[in-house]
Amino acid sequence: AVRRAGVPPGHAGGPHASAGVGGLNTVQYAQWRHASTVGTAGRPHKHAQLRATGVNALCSSRDGAALTMGVTRRLAATRSHAVLNSLSLDFIAASFASLGEGGAFEEIGKRGIWASDRQLACAATASYCAIALDADMALDPAWMRGVLALLAARARAYALTSLPLRSFNMEAQHELAFRSLSSGLNTGKIVLRIAAATTNCDGVHIVTGGTGGLGLLTGRWLAQRGAHSLMLASRSGALAKDTGVLCDAMGAS
Repeated sequence: AVRRAGVPPGHAGGPHASAGVGGLNTVQYAQWRHASTVGTAGRPHKHAQLRATGVNALCSSRDGAALTMGVTRRLAATRSHAVLNSLSLDFIAASFASLGEGGAFEEIGKRGIWASDRQLACAATASYCAIALDADMALDPAWMRGVLALLAARARAYALTSLPLRSFNMEAQHELAFRSLSSGLNTGKIVLRIAAATTNCDGVHIVTGGTGGLGLLTGRWLAQRGAHSLMLASRSGALAKDTGVLCDAMGAS
């Protein structure tokens, strides 16, 4: 999204929900490219954490009117070059209003996405791209491979560092983990940790949805760890497309 937006060095870009995974990565990447950021976050402790990373221009991600006033004040009545949006409702209109002539609106959210005619009526000079990475990968795998190679090279050049995370035990704390996520308390990632346990590979292991890609990968993982008898169950009983090689390799194990 940052690459498509083409934010020049020294120009301002606005990643919404800057304390989340996508927002923190965008902030780091923009700083590496020497572009300034006007971020948004909802809670005071998130604002404090973002300031510690060097983001001094921060606005609200909870109130659209507050966002409009905050962006106007932070940019000193100028406009931003790009917006990386993951919010919905009136935040979309407020974000379009913050763009300058020829600005870029990169939509990575899934709710309230505008139709192209609505965008043209609101901000005819801005470019608008609703990014669906799953569709992009399917349409142009070679492009996706190039992007991943570029990101890997940038990671090796320390353009990005690892993100903060909170870890929860999958068995005992899964409800607390999802409550933390839904309430917006977290900064960065929430990770569900599966405790290591010794497994007995005797007997039959049944994998439901076992003829799809994930089911076959799970079956192969079980086979590699000593499972002698596997049952791959599905409604159709037929292998998913392009999984024959994986199934043959597991059957030969």
